[in-house]
Amino acid sequence: MITIDNYFNKVNSLDLKSLPEALRKGHEFILKATSNGSSWVSYHSSEPIKKTVDMYLAKLNEFVSNTSKAQKKQAKKEGERKQHDEVIKETMRRQGITKPTKSKKSDEDMPAEDGPQLVERIPEELRFIRRFVNLNGKTKTKDDLLRFINGLQKAILEKRIRKTSPYAVQVKYIQDSLVKTFNTMKAKIKLEVNAKTLKEFTDLLGGEKIYPSIQLLKKYINLNGKAGMKEKAIKLVKQMETAAKKRKVRKGDMYEAPLQQAYKKPAGIY
Repeated sequence: MITIDNYFNKVNSLDLKSLPEALRKGHEFILKATSNGSSWVSYHSSEPIKKTVDMYLAKLNEFVSNTSKAQKKQAKKEGERKQHDEVIKETMRRQGITKPTKSKKSDEDMPAEDGPQLVERIPEELRFIRRFVNLNGKTKTKDDLLRFINGLQKAILEKRIRKTSPYAVQVKYIQDSLVKTFNTMKAKIKLEVNAKTLKEFTDLLGGEKIYPSIQLLKKYINLNGKAGMKEKAIKLVKQMETAAKKRKVRKGDMYEAPLQQAYKKPAGIY
């Protein structure tokens, strides 16, 4: 069983990329809340963070258990099916019966369903694409562009963005464009993104949106335990109330419980 005591030892044996998006997001939540595993102070001192982590660990353990059972069950079924097929084939062969094999369409042959959806995390590449699109029509300084370039290069060096990324071409375009502009500009410049590129990038951004509850919890984590955050905490509470009134956060949201805890008792903030 995976607990906070053995989490980072156990999680190394898992293929994080194969986990559902919600569980990958839970892992990132723990990394941030524990400063990459260096301290569990926030977990022990904040009820909302503890609630979120405990819920994630419960779902992770359930997933690992179900996956193991499903694999064993599937392997057993496959073995029985193969054995049964061999018996049928041998019987048919002995009786001189031939039967054409009908091919079955796999899931890969079925058309994929398209459509916008709420996600736990926007891919790193899309974050930079959105940031680039938002530059259109804005006046920026060399320092502004340098921060963007450095942030992008850091993401690449840390392999949060890889060469195998489906957005590799767009990322390279952004990097080359920013570097070229930075090298030729003076103090400030009004940025204009090519209309064709703007449409292409905007289309890529459509269809994915982070759960509002996750956005609010991230803000809570950033404020928790810090001094002089009273005004920001009050503002965050109002944002939670507005999200509820506009039904952006509803009952049944997977992060409903920790969000309610953060709203009712913003420990460590006031």
